Amino acid sequence: MVGKFLKAALMGGVVVSSPAIADEAWRIVGEPQTVVYEQDLEGTEIAVLKYGNVRLYIDGLAGVYEDRSKYYGGVWLADDDSLYDNFHGAKCLTAMKVPGSEETREVWGRVALSFVKPDFPSPITIRTGSCFDEGDYSIIAEPIVADE
Repeated sequence: MVGKFLKAALMGGVVVSSPAIADEAWRIVGEPQTVVYEQDLEGTEIAVLKYGNVRLYIDGLAGVYEDRSKYYGGVWLADDDSLYDNFHGAKCLTAMKVPGSEETREVWGRVALSFVKPDFPSPITIRTGSCFDEGDYSIIAEPIVADE
């Protein structure tokens, strides 16, 4: 899906104005899948987000729930090296260590994440590349917010 870019759409509903917490989630525009903020890796600045069968390890995002005005980089890793879905379909020549673990993955790539608005709730854009390649696959996701 080289160069694929999904257009943004707005979700209806009343927005809760409280700050974001680690169970933040976004719905991918044009897809049935979601991106879920799973956790902050203890002792690091890495936030872990889950999208389908991959995890996004985003540097500098852990614990940041307001003023998210910068670009965040990191890596995505397949949950299992036998998976060839979501972003790309090839094993890399080198394995990448799973942050916070001794495991490695051969299906991985670079990721860039940015927030459309600096504070919660905000749509996000995610751009990924396979292995060391620059991003060539983009998605936009709208925040999932509770109704009051």
